[in-house]
Amino acid sequence: MSPYDTMIGRSKGFVGTCVNAFDEAGMCILDELPWSDVSAFAVADENARTISREQFTGRVVVPEALSDLLDGPEVAYLEMDGVLALHDLDADIHYLFA
Repeated sequence: MSPYDTMIGRSKGFVGTCVNAFDEAGMCILDELPWSDVSAFAVADENARTISREQFTGRVVVPEALSDLLDGPEVAYLEMDGVLALHDLDADIHYLFA
């Protein structure tokens, strides 16, 4: 998503998690994500910018099944190479929005 998308109100949708975004060889299998493989994802995670809950929820559509995570005490909201992530720190799972 470009900065222009944000200006015109396009929201990011849930595309998957770090668990199901990569095949057994570590290659990214979700076209919506910018990473070629799990190594590129790890670099993006390391360089991610932390954002506020409000910044995150203002830019994504969170499925009801994930809404309980938003209020969890062990979550981080990240921007990673244009993808937004809700990182469940307790389970160490990134929920990815693109």
